[in-house]
Order: sequence, then structure tokens, then C-alpha cells
Amino acid sequence: MSVAGKALTGLIGVLGIPLAWLVVQQGFATGWVAAVLLALYEVVILLGAIVASVAQQVVRRRIEQVMDVVDLALGRRVSRYARYYRRYVLEREGHINARDLAHTPSHIPELDAVYVDVGLAPGSPSGKAGGLLPAPRVDQTRRQSIHDFLDQERPAVCAVIGAPGSGKSTLLRHTARLAANQGKDRRRRIPVMLALRDHAESLTTKTSESPEPPPTLAHLIRADVGTLAVAEPPGWWEVQLRAGNCLILLDGLDEVARSEHRAAIAEWIEKQIAKHPKNDFVITSRPHGYKTAVIPQATVLQVRPFTTQQIRQFVLGWCRAAERLATGASGPEIDQRAREEAEDLISQLSSAPALMELAVNPLLLTMMVLVHRDRRSLPAGRADLYDQVCDVMLWRRQESKKLEVKPPGTVRQRILAALAYDMMVAETRDYPKHQVLEVFNRVLQQVDSDISAEDLLTALVETSGLLVEREKDLYAFAHHTLGEYLASKHIRSKNLVSTLVRSVGDPWWRETTLLYVTDADAHDIVEACLKKNTGASLALAFDCVWHGQLDREVRASLDRLLKEAFEDGADPERRRLIASALAAGHLSRLVTDEHGTMLCPYPIPEHLYWLFCEDTGVPFPEGMNEMELDPSRPAAGIWRSDVRAFIDWINSVDVPENATTFRLPTSPEVEFLMSNGTAQSQDAELRRTAWTASAQGTVARKSWSADESDPLEVTGEDLLIAVRLDLVHSPLIIDFILAGIRLDARAIADAFSRSLSHYSRGTYDDEVEYAFLTTKDLLLNVEIVRMLLQDSFPAYDLKRAHKLDFQLVHGLAKQLASTQPSARNLTHSLALARQLDDAFSSASQFSANFDPRTLDYASTRKTAFENVMGRTLTQVLTNVASDTEVMTHTDKKFAVPKETFELSLLECSGVFGYRLLFSESVDLDSLFEKLRVACSAMGGDNVNRREPIWAPSVAWKLLHTAEPVLTRTQRPLLKDFANVRIPALLLAGEAELAGNPSVASAFRSVAAGVTLLEHRLNGTAPLEIILLARE
Repeated sequence: MSVAGKALTGLIGVLGIPLAWLVVQQGFATGWVAAVLLALYEVVILLGAIVASVAQQVVRRRIEQVMDVVDLALGRRVSRYARYYRRYVLEREGHINARDLAHTPSHIPELDAVYVDVGLAPGSPSGKAGGLLPAPRVDQTRRQSIHDFLDQERPAVCAVIGAPGSGKSTLLRHTARLAANQGKDRRRRIPVMLALRDHAESLTTKTSESPEPPPTLAHLIRADVGTLAVAEPPGWWEVQLRAGNCLILLDGLDEVARSEHRAAIAEWIEKQIAKHPKNDFVITSRPHGYKTAVIPQATVLQVRPFTTQQIRQFVLGWCRAAERLATGASGPEIDQRAREEAEDLISQLSSAPALMELAVNPLLLTMMVLVHRDRRSLPAGRADLYDQVCDVMLWRRQESKKLEVKPPGTVRQRILAALAYDMMVAETRDYPKHQVLEVFNRVLQQVDSDISAEDLLTALVETSGLLVEREKDLYAFAHHTLGEYLASKHIRSKNLVSTLVRSVGDPWWRETTLLYVTDADAHDIVEACLKKNTGASLALAFDCVWHGQLDREVRASLDRLLKEAFEDGADPERRRLIASALAAGHLSRLVTDEHGTMLCPYPIPEHLYWLFCEDTGVPFPEGMNEMELDPSRPAAGIWRSDVRAFIDWINSVDVPENATTFRLPTSPEVEFLMSNGTAQSQDAELRRTAWTASAQGTVARKSWSADESDPLEVTGEDLLIAVRLDLVHSPLIIDFILAGIRLDARAIADAFSRSLSHYSRGTYDDEVEYAFLTTKDLLLNVEIVRMLLQDSFPAYDLKRAHKLDFQLVHGLAKQLASTQPSARNLTHSLALARQLDDAFSSASQFSANFDPRTLDYASTRKTAFENVMGRTLTQVLTNVASDTEVMTHTDKKFAVPKETFELSLLECSGVFGYRLLFSESVDLDSLFEKLRVACSAMGGDNVNRREPIWAPSVAWKLLHTAEPVLTRTQRPLLKDFANVRIPALLLAGEAELAGNPSVASAFRSVAAGVTLLEHRLNGTAPLEIILLARE
């Protein structure tokens, strides 16, 4: 109580005495009553003073508490700690973690520059999980992002389960950066990333001697973060956790070594989730670690492997970031260089299925990128890659995380190499547990280590990812290629090359042999291959040339052996042996789809298909130039009729070691190869279609690209473009029209001669009027020829080709057309007409059907024209005439529309006009037979005998011209296509006029077919390739 309060209380107490005296003096009470009242008065005063003093203290304390709360709240509100903490998170998680890699890159990219969001799929880890590569799943396509679960209205608890190197930690680090960057835009804007291995000791040290409970989550965060540039306001983390502002990321539950400690930490995590239910929690672990430390509240999410598109995205991102860091610059040139490097790596991955299968693991893909940047050759450097994989997975990652590694990494690799060799000798991919332990014990006896074989096996399965328990007590390497590499290491270290020499030609040892020779002399192996002299052994020898160390003499002898098979007059048996070797090498690189089918992801190459053509007499395909074979380029343009012949041939080549047969893949199998990126055409800019087989045994095409259009379709627009080009490459139309001009010249000369005779007898008939009018038509046709010569055939020399002076013809035609029709002009016109007729008479024949006697039996000029160039072309010229402005003045030119001729030709042949827009899917294999039947119909009983003789003559000539083109007995030139297409279209029009639509359709199919063949030869149409699957 304050001094004033005490004085006031004393004053009130003292006043009680005079009050008591006054009461007695006034007779209000007796003396003893007044004394009692005085005593009570003083007691009340005393109690009041005590109560007042206590109340004052309580009020003061409450005021102090309220002030403390207000002060803390204002401090947290105005503190810059949150800003500095987010900056700390962004900086700490800003770069790729290079400590896990075998070789630290010279330039470490920023995480955001290369990060690719791995997919997640709900589901518990299977018994087969835990290896470097994911176990097969029924649903391979379902993928979700971690962000689909986090920062929702309802807090999330997720357990992210994935194989070693699958990107779990990187996922958490990028998620932390994203939350720190977005800040106030998120519900849970404060990311907290904790590596559980760093706090395992503090979370599991509670004992009877040390009964203190493990630290709270806030204390653990505070210890992990340490001191920042701005001090933490008191209780700041507790407030954030209580408010639900945090995203808690707990990494590496499996990295807690002992299972009982993992269980204890899992229990601690459960309690923290219960204490702070408003926050998001994400826990990562490998499958084996999570099985013994399950978080009941968590939704289990499996990390999915990279897709082909994600592989491309990651590689391009890394190359771009590394190139910018290396040069210290950015811009289009740098990005282009990065794209070229990325495309080169993707191409190399696509050419090595084993590497592509490993590339779905982000850590292994990172190693591949680094090896490629260092060596620029990934398949040739795959031994280095596998060595890095073994180093990283066996010990380097554990050491970078300060985890105990027993025995040392080199000893672990020796033990696994011995196991791999024993499995190769046993020709098995799976080993029972007791045999694995036997190998481990045998090697452990030779080293100084106190770990048991059982504990080592458990550690390797749970931490390395190289060895997996495929089934109960049945173990295998995560990828067979890693086992083959380790076996080659064992062979090299123990000098067991005799095992490989004995096994040349055995497909089981092929990859192990090639991995061995990358760092050893291949002479003995190649000599053994040549001595055995089989297809499989020679295939191995050729591959050793590329992969291994070999002296020049042996290398040169192998080169000669290969070249001899492709020389003219080579021994057929030697060719067949080389074909067997090339086939064995090509078909040794197989991948397995989700159903266990072995598929060869590489199209049959040109040099192997060339040997097939030489051996069987099958024509070479359109997409292959037999004079410039490229072993890296797929044979393309293979016809349906040749596919089965090739399948029979490839299964018949002498490969006695290979008892299996091959077939065409099904459509789903081709889709698997395309979706997984394990099959790529070397000519990526060209569209391809792969031949596939159905369950019924039929052969069909499957598009090799995103373009699902019919690869055999030819449209009216295609024909229009082709006909326009035909007028450049073939003078056939000009020859036909010149035959008509010659016919007109003879008819006009005869008409003028007869008219002049009549006039001398005093008569003037109508025939001379008709002759004068015909001169206009003649000039029109001459102008059409002149236009074609100028626009389409500037190099076509009529004087050399037909001994025709076209300039003279043109001049005479213009003079004839400009002469006024009158009796007195007859003599002059007759002279001009005879000169014109003489000019043609001295020329060679333009049409096989031209006969001067044609005029004798032709009832009309139209019929005569139809006899020398057919009714269709006659109609075309009539259509052109109707669209042409005829001018008779000698100083004017005829205005001939440029596209009139092509459009009219297609209209008269039934491609355009009253029909719907033309479109046809061409069956190339049946095309010649279709033409033969149609030509027979044009010259047989199916055509009215009253029809002109032009059509059957041209039909049989067309059949003779088209046969080598459609049967592929000779490689066609551009003019050959025109010499088939133009007559086919004209005959289609003839058949339409004759009332035979089916024959007309057949001729249009032939025109469309040669157009497709032309497109296939010039590379503008999709071409068929052959992929193979093993029975």
C-alpha cells in the first residue's frame, strides 16, 4: 500500500476514538458497548486496508502482464525476423546438392534453373520397392504434384516414399523455396526443412539416467536455424506453429540408422502432428525405412520416375544453366549451344536403352549429364558412369550425410562384384539369400571388418539401392546392366578374361565383355570371335572395335571383312554371315515392356536391309539410297509385301546361338517404345510410321510421331500441285497438243484447197467460213503451247526433239488467224496453210495415233481431235478456249489463264468438279495389278467399239511405261512420274465419258499412287520402318 493510503487508513482509525467518546457523552450507548463498537470499527478499517493492499498488487500484476503481451505482439508484428528467415531458406536451398556426386561439377547450377517437378502417385511401397529404379506398376500414367496436397484449407500430412536418388530431398528443397518466395500469398507461408539424421541423437537419447523428454518442434527448429542477422522475438516459433503458419518438411526418415530409433522418431513426429494440427507436414523416406516407422496420419505418396519429356526438360535446363555459368553470358547463341548439347545427350540416351532405363532416376540422370559434359560420348563412357553410380550409391552419399559406412565403399564394391560374377556364371538374374550370404562371407573373410554378412546384406538393400529383394529371400541387382558392369570389374581384378574368351558368341556375356574391353586389351577376345566365325561372334568382334582397345592390324582386318560384304560380286555365303553378325548385334540391344516382352527399340538400319535386298532380290525402298548407305539411318519406305519377307529372312540368318525368333511389334508395344523414349528415329525431322502386327496376323502402320494423319493419303490438292510440276518435267502434254495443231493445219489446208477449187467454178461454200474460224482455234492452241514452253519448258527444244521450227509455226498461225475471211484472201490463206502443214510434215510424229487419213473418216473436227489426243484433252482445250480472250490483232497476245489448264484437266478426269474433294488412301502393293485390269478394260470388250482409238493405244503404252515404276524394277526419275500421272488422269476422263466409273477410279488411283511414290522419294511423305519384338 502506498504512503498516502497508509496515512489515510491511520487517520480513519484514529477518528474512531473521538467518535466512541462522543457516543458515550451523548448517551447513545454505555461505555462497554461503545468500546465494542470501537473495536469492531478498528477491525473493519484494518481488514479494508489489507484488502485494498492485496487488490492493488493484483491489479498491478495484471496490468504488467497485459503490457508484456502487448509488447510481445507488437514486437513480433514489427520484427524483421520472418523476412530474414525466408531469405535464409532461399539462400540455403538455392543450389543443387553436389556433395552426393562422385565428381563435383565446376559450375553448380541453381536449383530453380534445373528443377523438374517429379510426379507422385498415392500408394504404399511394395515389397519389391527400394532399388534405384521403380518397381513396375499397373497405373504408370497417374501423376500428381506435391502442391496438389499442400496449402489447402485442410492441413495435409504426406509421407513421400521413393528410391535412392529419386528426387525426394530435392522435392522438399524446391517446395521450401517456393513457400519462402510466395510468402503472404500462402496459408502456410513459413517453410521449415529439417534433416532428421542431424537430430536423431537429440530425439532418441531419453534413458533412465537422462529422463528429459525429447525437444519440442519449436526447440528443434530453433536449434537447426541458429542465430540470424535479426534476433528471434521471444516465443516466435511457438506462435507460428500454434497459428498453423508453417510447412514442416522432414527429410530422410530412413537415414536414421537403427530401426528402434526410426520408430522413436516416427512416434515423436506423430506427437508433433497432434500438437500442431493446423500445419502441413511432409516426411520423406525410402521404402525400407518407412516400413518400420509408419506415420499413421500420413497419406503415402510414391515418387514416380521421370517421363521422357521430363528427361528432356531436365537435360536442357542443366545444359543451359551450366553453359551460362561457364561463359558468364546469356543470349540466343548460348541457348542454342545448350540445346545442341542437350539434343546430343538425348540422342545418345535414345541409342542406349540400358542408359535410358536408368535415366528415369534424377540422380543417375544428373551423373549422365556430367559424364556427357566431360566426355561428350555417353555410351562409350558408360563404364565410367556405372563406376560413379556404384561409388555414389555404395558410400559417397552416406559419407556426405555423415552416416556410418561399414565396411568401406571399396570393400562393398568388391563384395558386390564377386556376387555379380557368380550370378553371371550361374546365368541367373536372381540369387537366393543363402547363396548371397555365402559370397559375402567368402569375401568378408579376406578383409578386416566386424560386420556380419547378414547385416551387410540388409544395409546394402536398405541404403544403396543397387541390390533389391525382388521376392522373399530372392535378391537381384536393381538393373541387370549394373550387375554386368560389376562382373566385368571382378574379371579385370582377378584376371579371368578366359571366361570371356570361352563365351564369345554367347549373348549372356556380350554386355559384360563390352564393358570389360572399355578398359582392357580386346585382342584375345576378338581373335576368339574370328576363330569361331559365327554371326554372333562376329557381331561381338565388330562391337569390340568401337568399345575396346585393339591393335591396328586386327581392326583393319575386321574393317575389310565388313566392306567385302557390300562389294559387287561378293560371295553370297560371306554376305549372309555378315548379315548374321549385323543382325545379332542389332537385336542384342533389347528393352522390356511392362508385360515382359523383349523389344528392339531401333529400326532396322539401311546396311542390314541392303543385305536382305541383295540376298532375296526384293526392291530397295524409296527412303534408301543404295549407293550411299548409312548404318546409323533406318531403312525407310518398306512396302507391306516386303515386311513378311524380311521377318522370315531375319529369322533365317545363321545365328545358331540365338534360338529365339522375332516378329513385328503390336501397336501397344510401339506406343510403349515411343512413350518411354527408348526408340528414336535418327532422322527426327522426318515423319515415320512403324509396321505393326495384330492378333489376327494382319500388318498395319502405326504413326511414329504425333502426326496421326493417314501416311498413304493423296488429296486433290496434292494432284493439282503434281500436275503443275508435270508441266515442268514432262513435255507429254505439249506433244499431244502439237498433234492437234498438226491436225488443224492439215484440215485448214485441205479446206482452203477445196474452197479455192469451188470458187474457180463460181461457187463459195460454207466450208471456207469454217476453215477461217478454225484458224482462230489453231492459233489458240499454238499460244497455249507457247505459254507452256515459256513457263514450264524453257529448255525444251522442239527443233531438236521433233525437227519443228516453232517460231515459224507461231508466225504462220498468227498470220492465218489475222487474215479476214473473204474469197480474195483464199489464195494467200491457202499458201500460209500449206506452209504450216509443210512445217509439221517435215517434223517427227507427235502422236502415235496421227494419220492423215483421219480426216477422211472423221465426221467432225472434234472427232478427229479425239482420235489424235483423246476426248479428255480435247475437252480440256475447249475449256481453256472458253476462258481465253481471243484477239485477232497481230499486235495483241492471247490472254491464257495460267491455272486453267491444270484445273480443267483435273475436272475432266473426275478429281474436281461435281465430285466431293478428292482424297484416297493408296495401296501401293496392289497398284500395278489395278492398272493392268483398268488398261485391259480400256482396250477390251468393256469399252464401246464406237469409241475413238486413242484411249486403248495410250492405255497399253501407259501399262508399259508404268510397270518399272510401280513394280520398283528401276528407280524412277521425275519425268517418269509425269509420264504415268498425266496419261492416267486423261484415261480416267476417257473412262468417265465411256460410262465406266470403276475403271475411271482405278486410273485416278494410279495417278494418286505415283504421286505418293514421288512424295516418298523426295521425303515429304511418312515412310515405313521396321521394329522387331522377340517371340
